Amino acid sequence: MKRKCPICNKPLPEEAHFCLYCFHDFNEAEEIEDNNKIVKISLLKKLKQNKKALILIAVILILLLGVATACGIHYSGINTDNKTSQTENNQKHAVSEITNDDGSVITTYDDGSIETVKTDGTVITQEADGTVVTEKSDGTVITQKTDGTVVTEEPNGTIVTEKPDGTVITEKPDGTTVVTQKPTEATSENESTSGNTDEPSTETPSSDYSDIPINYDDFEFEYKGKYLYITKYTGKDKIVRVPYSYNGDYVYWIETFAFNSNSNIEKIIFEAPPDSAPPIVDSKAILYCSNLKSVVFNWNNIIPENNPNYLSIRNFASQCRSLTDIQVINCDKYKVYENGLYYYDKNKEGYVLYYLCEGANISEWHMPEWCVDVSSVCANNSNIKRVYANPYSEYYLNKYCSRYLEALYIDDDNEFYFDDNGVVYNKVLKQLQFFSNVADIKEYTILDGYEFNPYAGLNGAEDVNPNLEILHIPKNSGFNQNYLNKYFTSSKSNLKTIYIEEGHPNIDFINENFKGEIIIY
Repeated sequence: MKRKCPICNKPLPEEAHFCLYCFHDFNEAEEIEDNNKIVKISLLKKLKQNKKALILIAVILILLLGVATACGIHYSGINTDNKTSQTENNQKHAVSEITNDDGSVITTYDDGSIETVKTDGTVITQEADGTVVTEKSDGTVITQKTDGTVVTEEPNGTIVTEKPDGTVITEKPDGTTVVTQKPTEATSENESTSGNTDEPSTETPSSDYSDIPINYDDFEFEYKGKYLYITKYTGKDKIVRVPYSYNGDYVYWIETFAFNSNSNIEKIIFEAPPDSAPPIVDSKAILYCSNLKSVVFNWNNIIPENNPNYLSIRNFASQCRSLTDIQVINCDKYKVYENGLYYYDKNKEGYVLYYLCEGANISEWHMPEWCVDVSSVCANNSNIKRVYANPYSEYYLNKYCSRYLEALYIDDDNEFYFDDNGVVYNKVLKQLQFFSNVADIKEYTILDGYEFNPYAGLNGAEDVNPNLEILHIPKNSGFNQNYLNKYFTSSKSNLKTIYIEEGHPNIDFINENFKGEIIIY
């Protein structure tokens, strides 16, 4: 007997479990008539009544499972063989391994790479092509490429790429990308520590300070030839008004150390006669006045024809770490701009920085694009850690550097100098000439073709950097033996390891004089 599908009414075999036409499922219990009674038979019972069918289905399933398993094993075996082969081909083998006294392990591999594992978990790998990868224990990975690009991968997923042209690309985990440029001058008027394209302010304070008395007895005067000098101030006033005349003669010169080691003075006011040139303020006329905060030049524009530099007030103060304010009144030869005193030099056709306040609380100084030269920048300002110089070529590094400076950045258009992340090279002399003695530089590689000669031309700035631990010397680079020897002998030096390329002409000097670890690669 044949059944009919209750859905589409098509004839079906009695043992069918679903309709071959509309695919209706008969997984529900079926009904049969038995002695005029309706009896429900479960699907499970029906299946038991068809054991042969069950056995056949089971055999088919087992065969299919076996085929699938065999195929999977075969495919897996192929992949495993490929991966094993690929791993063996890419694997590098250690050539030598050295353990330092500090516990760090240095391994040299047959592909030319060198791996240093420090006790704090930091791993530094120098690839054969010159790429240096630093993996810190906190998960930070820093890759320094040979073209100068530095890529920092932070644990939070942020990736920062610093390119040699100063471009900084920051890729954040949320997918946003920020592109900035290493500044050579201010890009925003809100950046209080940076210069911009605006010229110095010409605003003149309203007060002429005539209400402040002059205490002549607090000054020592001396005639040198026919000229009257102020040689010393002996008073204790907080605000000092300096006389421009005495006994009917105009003061010609304010001598060096006239204001020396006076902790009472907070403000000094220099003045000029209305019909004559102002006094010359000598270099370091003000010295070690620890509480001096403000200096005012109530000047005029009268300049003798035979002395065009009569208005010179260059480095008038030194070691005055509280000085933050300079004012110039009634004199368009000088301008004050962001803690700096600028003088217009007609021969150079631009403004020259003559003095930068030693108490200025700024971490950076940006040379304005309208500034053509500097007398000095930050020799005694301990706050300034970074200086950005513009492309102007007529300057010397000692005008920009101090023992507090961490980095000096040179505009890319400068024809004499360039910087490698704040380390300055002389293009003409092929020398590394500024290597900060305070910057946190633990490892450094001398650029190919240049000589390591730090502090060349920098007056008195010959200290070693106590942070430098590892120095790389490529075969085509060099070093000044006297300067490098300071790192070998100074008690401040922590130089532990020198990597020097095989074939370097001065390997013998290193072997004979350096007591630390020497690795020839």
